[in-house]
Amino acid sequence: MLQGSGLESEGSIFIDFDNNSKTGYIESTWTTSGLDYLISNGHLFSHSANDNSWNWKDLGTTNVVVPESKMVYEAKDVIIMGTQTRKRRETDRRKQLMKKSIRRIVMVAALVIVSMTTIFDLSANIVSAKVNSSDMEDMEKQMEEALKRLDELGDIDFDNMDPSSTESKTNTSTDASAHASTIETDMMIATGDSFILGLKTDGTVLSTGISFYGADQVSDWTNITVISCGFNHSVGLKSNGTVVAVGTNSSGECDVENWKDIKMIAAGLDFTLGLKKNGTVVATGSNDYGKIEVEAWKDMVSIAAGSNFTAGLKSDGTVLAIGKDCAGILDVSDWTDIASISVSFDNILGLKKDGTVVNTMRSDTTLLKDAISISASAGYAAGLKKDGTVITNTDTVNTSTWKDIIAISASGNQLVGLKKDGTVVVTAANDILDMGQCDVTGWKLKVVNDIKTTTTNYKILVNGTKSTIETYTIQKNIYIHINDLAYLLKGTKKKFAVTGDGIKTTIKLTSKGDYKATGSEIKKSDGKTRAAIKKSINIYIDGKKVKLTAYKINGKIYFNLNDVMQKLNIKVSISEKNSIIISTKKDYVD
Repeated sequence: MLQGSGLESEGSIFIDFDNNSKTGYIESTWTTSGLDYLISNGHLFSHSANDNSWNWKDLGTTNVVVPESKMVYEAKDVIIMGTQTRKRRETDRRKQLMKKSIRRIVMVAALVIVSMTTIFDLSANIVSAKVNSSDMEDMEKQMEEALKRLDELGDIDFDNMDPSSTESKTNTSTDASAHASTIETDMMIATGDSFILGLKTDGTVLSTGISFYGADQVSDWTNITVISCGFNHSVGLKSNGTVVAVGTNSSGECDVENWKDIKMIAAGLDFTLGLKKNGTVVATGSNDYGKIEVEAWKDMVSIAAGSNFTAGLKSDGTVLAIGKDCAGILDVSDWTDIASISVSFDNILGLKKDGTVVNTMRSDTTLLKDAISISASAGYAAGLKKDGTVITNTDTVNTSTWKDIIAISASGNQLVGLKKDGTVVVTAANDILDMGQCDVTGWKLKVVNDIKTTTTNYKILVNGTKSTIETYTIQKNIYIHINDLAYLLKGTKKKFAVTGDGIKTTIKLTSKGDYKATGSEIKKSDGKTRAAIKKSINIYIDGKKVKLTAYKINGKIYFNLNDVMQKLNIKVSISEKNSIIISTKKDYVD
């Protein structure tokens, strides 16, 4: 029962759910601002942005009855989870906020029930409620499980706590894709709103904080190379190209068991994307607003998942976006020269090759200029610079002391940074949803040590026949793609066949075998500087495993030319005029 003055049968109910005037619909000319929910014409609406745009999301119907007195609203089918006051007891702050956070997340879950229930708080003016019994039982079980898991964190007595002693300032906006997608960079850290995942060198995954749907239960994951967090689920890419997922599966977002040949993943609000090695994209989960209709996508190099939209970066530097186009979120049609993308629940960011950052919500990203990696979140964006420092476009996230950072991941509640020594730093984006997710003490994660190298066109002579081949020079050593070498040696007594395409983790060479050309061999250099990431590749020559130094460059594996020729017992020399001279009729000489 909602009681108050000025209630009219044709009016609307505006709800400041968190008693925070800076979240939700903000209108400076109104007596009360920061409105999170609206009941109007029998529907419940939410306002996820923190501005005065009249963009309300219809969450479903609710039954509001106005008695004859016109002084009381009776809102049926309502869930009540407690009240909030403005007084805070700082000594009990973390314990109280944990319990409040559980309640808030359970209430958010209630918003997506098909039968639609209504959630609101009008400064302790609610005195009665009625809910669907089966839905309530399910949510009570979820709450009990969350409380049980919180108790495991330490001696926390929730039974004697006063939930009304905390002033909640929680931003109810969900950063459904908190991770940053950077081309040719493994995702080693990923963050949700209340938990963080970290990828270790041995392929296992650490977690800190709490996910109330088990999205942090990753202790049994092995052979993982990439991780991604959604709202209530987490996804891991294994070294064999398959995918694992944990957490809620209410929309089928964890149905990834049959995926294969995947090289990148992205977890959204209630759906999951997978980028295949051939540049196509697969998806599973909710298809609200057509957000997972990606069957026709091809030539993709990166993907990102928001709340109700999907974005993808193509090999030509353009971007595709599908789903709900609220306030121009999907307006990427004129984007060009994009190097990487990142999304939050309400924005798409694009890092251009010249170091500038563009975004679809037209917020100020000039502070992110010269970033080499970006991460979008609710209310702010972060950028990683070449010198290992991190910049943001907000004063609420402090990274002034950060240095030696090689990767970042942002969410609405925290920004995470991975240092080049494998340790992790975290800074809170606000002080509300403190679930222990900032405790990364002792973490030592996987670090990709990459260097920069530039392509070079070497002239190559094989038994006197001239060709031009693309090579890379790393630490004064020439690196060549194994398929190019096999192509050059066709028809000689040192010819060999290649099993695999030079990208897989196991490559087999067979002496005197006939190499089958793919059409991608012997391309000229474009002169670009690229990252070279050292890789561990299993190489077999005629069934015998050999050790060769390898780097992944531009999506392909390159080997030290001198090492390869030694294993194949072929004479090779380098002239002073940038020419590689190969004689298949002579043995290798040190």
